[in-house]
Amino acid sequence: TIRPTISGLNPTDNSSDVTVSTNIAVTFSEKISTGSVTTNTSDTSCSGSLQLSSDNFSTCIKMSATPSVSNDDKTFTLTPADNLSERTTYNIKLTTSVKDANGVSLETYTSNGFSTYYNRFTSGSGIISGAIIRDNGSALSAADVEYNIGGYTKTVNSDSDGDYGIYSLTSGSYTLTYSLSGFQGATQSATLGTDTDNITVATLTMCPSGSS
Repeated sequence: TIRPTISGLNPTDNSSDVTVSTNIAVTFSEKISTGSVTTNTSDTSCSGSLQLSSDNFSTCIKMSATPSVSNDDKTFTLTPADNLSERTTYNIKLTTSVKDANGVSLETYTSNGFSTYYNRFTSGSGIISGAIIRDNGSALSAADVEYNIGGYTKTVNSDSDGDYGIYSLTSGSYTLTYSLSGFQGATQSATLGTDTDNITVATLTMCPSGSS
């Protein structure tokens, strides 16, 4: 006679910068009757006992298939039919149609929500550029420069003059990581105050591996 409860969500409540290709997973406190967990796979209506919405359940996200089940019938995973929208908050809802193995219903549950990331590599007009030289002062080409912000990365290469740059950036603090086979790696940071900033970071010197 004890109602099942939610013991885990993925993405977790109040999380941000969630990838737009995320799956949705719900873990219950006990074994659930698998047929009671249903979802919408045909349109954007809010049908089924497990729903995902970005507009307070006026419409819901279409899923690619019925939930997959694991963890001794406690975890149910959904895959959206298409990538979610960037910079959007989504809520997960479960209805009383969800029942445990004894037929006891879940109490209606709506999550606080999670937010998807904003693609900072295509959404602005900011620029971060620079140059790489080796310890003897000559230009260093073909070095990888990885731009990282909030766990999302993009990599460019230095050209024959040692120059590099990445464009269409939005505001934020970026970590630049430099690597090239045979050379010691290095990092430096760069901050764009607005989506239109154009900054040149300090010229980076890379030293051969094993040098002091």
